[in-house]
Amino acid sequence: MRRQLLLSTVVLLVALIAWSAMAPHLESGPNNISPEAAAANYRNLYETFAAPNRIDPLLVEALVRWESSGVWNQDHRDGEKGLMAISRGTWNWITRDVLHQDWDFDQDAYDPDKNIQVGVAAMVRWRVWLARYRDRWKADEETMIIATYNAGPGNMLKADFDPDQLRSYPKRQHIERVVKLYHLLKNTLRPVRIPRGVE
Repeated sequence: MRRQLLLSTVVLLVALIAWSAMAPHLESGPNNISPEAAAANYRNLYETFAAPNRIDPLLVEALVRWESSGVWNQDHRDGEKGLMAISRGTWNWITRDVLHQDWDFDQDAYDPDKNIQVGVAAMVRWRVWLARYRDRWKADEETMIIATYNAGPGNMLKADFDPDQLRSYPKRQHIERVVKLYHLLKNTLRPVRIPRGVE
């Protein structure tokens, strides 16, 4: 039992150190708390919107941690907004055609509840789209969802469903980092239990 506790503590420390090194250069999250704590504040929303749609809430958390470090009013380089770095086009498509809401991108994209709801709905739509091409995938489902979320379906078609073949190195690097962070969160927050007597 002590060994398992020590192992879990070491894994958590390594995870925190790795996250600090991987996090984009952003100021602390809301109320001057760490980016990790800021992103973790939204776990109830990840669960609410992701779990019923068969998207792992930790995949959403990894995306939020990487995209915005939990800063809800984040403006991104290419005009994306909020926790999940949603573009105007994706926002308009999802809110109008999928969620049937009249949410304004310029005002509502900063609302954590709406931003996560729209981001998860986009992930679900990409998963459904990807399922038609499952026999062509060159990665696991989580990687394919993150790659399509980041690069778009047209670029995934051009790359023949291989995230490593995307033309843009920054996009490949971004996808790789989000997926690594996802696995880090899974291993830290859902550690593998070692049965008694097995060492």
